[in-house]
Amino acid sequence: MKCKIYYKSMDQSSFIDNKIEAHSQYLSKLFENSPLSFTWSFTIKGKKYFVEAKCIGPTFEFHAQSNGRDFYQVLDIVYERLEKQMEKKHSKWKDKKVNLSADKVVDISLKRRERQLRDSSKGKKRISKGKSKRWAA
Repeated sequence: MKCKIYYKSMDQSSFIDNKIEAHSQYLSKLFENSPLSFTWSFTIKGKKYFVEAKCIGPTFEFHAQSNGRDFYQVLDIVYERLEKQMEKKHSKWKDKKVNLSADKVVDISLKRRERQLRDSSKGKKRISKGKSKRWAA
């Protein structure tokens, strides 16, 4: 996991760095086997704080941003948005992996059985000649 932190018009703080490192470490546990790269950007314009976060993986990219007057509140909002996106992707990936491994055999046999029932109800037989197949009445 790589974590880059950029400050624009702000002083760097070790407390913020440690908090961001901890957040990034926690989020990277969702995708343990994937190399992740986090980029955090903090900016202050007038009395507003702008926080932006990006997470880049091998086949995905997540982005979250927010702004407001309270820096820590804005930071928490961005973290929650990023976490929500990553958890959604992780749950979809996990469900897809489970469905592919467990249901693949069942799906193939069910499709074959449904095709046989459909063909028998129509009174048609399937005749094969070589590689091509055609329907006979």
